[in-house]
Amino acid sequence: MVEVERPILVPPPVVPISPARPSRRILIYVAIGLAVASASLLAWHWGLLRQLRSKVLSPPRIESLAVLPLHNLSRDPEQEYFGDGMTDELITELARFGTFRVISHTSVERYKDTKRPLPEIARELGVDAIVEGTVMRSATGCGSPRS
Repeated sequence: MVEVERPILVPPPVVPISPARPSRRILIYVAIGLAVASASLLAWHWGLLRQLRSKVLSPPRIESLAVLPLHNLSRDPEQEYFGDGMTDELITELARFGTFRVISHTSVERYKDTKRPLPEIARELGVDAIVEGTVMRSATGCGSPRS
C-alpha cells in the first residue's frame, strides 16, 4: 500500500481587525463643515451683540416733543404770566431747531398743574419727549438798575 501523504492544513494568519477608519477626505469635509458652522454662529452672535449694544448705547431718536407749562415757584398768582411767557419762549426757541416737531402752548395748557404720569401725557399728545420745569422771578435778576 502506498501511503498518501495528507496535506497539512495551516490556518491563515490572524490579522487583528481594527475599527473602520474614516478616509482622510471625509475628515477634511467634516473639519470644513465644523469651521463653516462655527464661523456662521460667531457671525450671528457678533451681529446680535452689535444690535443690542447699539440699542443700549444710543438713545432713541426724538422727532417730536412737548413743553409742559412751567410751574411758578413763587406762588404769586400775579407772576403766572411770567411762567406762561417763559413757556412760550422755550417752545419758540426749540421750534427753531427744525429737527423735531414741537407741540404748541395751547395744546399743552390743559396739563398745567397736573399730576398725571409723563408717559401718559406723551402718549396723549403723540410726542417722543416731554420738557417740564419750573420758574421763579427774582427782583435782583430782572435787570433793574443798582444804586
